[in-house]
Amino acid sequence: MGGRNKKRKKGKPAILIFVEGQTEQAYFNCLRQNFELKSATVVQLLKGSGDWIDKVSRDIKLNPKFKGYDAENVFVIFDKNSDDESQILSMFRKAKTKKYKVGFSNNSFELWLLAHFETISRSLSTQDILEKNLTAHLGNEYKKGNSKQIESFIGNLDTAISNSSGVSEFDFNFNSTSLPDVIKEIKKLSINS
Repeated sequence: MGGRNKKRKKGKPAILIFVEGQTEQAYFNCLRQNFELKSATVVQLLKGSGDWIDKVSRDIKLNPKFKGYDAENVFVIFDKNSDDESQILSMFRKAKTKKYKVGFSNNSFELWLLAHFETISRSLSTQDILEKNLTAHLGNEYKKGNSKQIESFIGNLDTAISNSSGVSEFDFNFNSTSLPDVIKEIKKLSINS
């Protein structure tokens, strides 16, 4: 008897969204439900620092959870954290090579959340100021990763995209977020699924 001819089957299409924290995880899980993205999986990366693109590539390759999926759309969501500009630009280059879409925010994801309520200026905001402004808009203390609070943001997506248009280009020295492009891409995928 001859050996069996093993052909690699094409897996079912998947949208993989990798995030670095609980707030991002809650936000994208809520977004996934809102857009009814049945083929989307939100994954929380380990906390810490390092090259997010390398971590995502390794996870897709080695994690049995992704066996049988054809990851056509991979999104990697991360903040500046303690990375310097050269490290971040290196991650952007790697992501482009792998055709991953990056949602990056300088200083933090809370900048994107604040855009759901107000126009974001270029002046670099501290984390304390971002959280204080979110608390004022929410009417109660902003808490990272709070799913109930996150639900109140999702209805303002178009407002957030508009309010962050002046800071959508990467800038290491000023407020910036590429999340509007990621959200638009995910919205397109939801229409086509």
